[in-house]
Amino acid sequence: MTQENNKPEPEVTRKKVTLEDIKAGRNRGNQVAFGILGVVILILVAGIIFLIMRKGGDTGPTSAARAAASQLFPAVDFQANPNAHVGNRYNGVWMVNAQLGYNPTTGRLMVFKDKSSGKLLPVLFPPAVDTTFYKGQEFRVTVKVAADGLIVAESLTKD
Repeated sequence: MTQENNKPEPEVTRKKVTLEDIKAGRNRGNQVAFGILGVVILILVAGIIFLIMRKGGDTGPTSAARAAASQLFPAVDFQANPNAHVGNRYNGVWMVNAQLGYNPTTGRLMVFKDKSSGKLLPVLFPPAVDTTFYKGQEFRVTVKVAADGLIVAESLTKD
């Protein structure tokens, strides 16, 4: 009995620990560790998928060009002052009008009609942007205005 409370002290019984008890304790600890590890891996995979989906999954140069070309090509402003647009990227829906020339090293010089303004535009297609053109075909084109106001195609898809 303790002197303060006059209550008897509880008896402490010791349980004999067996090898099975130790193994069971380890298994519970391993299950918790693997559970935490699984949650961490799941969060990492979800983060990676989110980043890939955010970028669109396509990291090639044409996707960067498409992303930068969010503005519609200003055909009327361009014809008034081509040098004001040097270095800018644009997109547009254009119709094939004619081919002016072809050189295997420099590419194909084409004339397109801008669908939104009706203006005729000379466009250089480098050899890397290779396709067959027929008069009247419509294309969704991404272009960059190069030095001296030269319109250079970066990518195109048939509309």
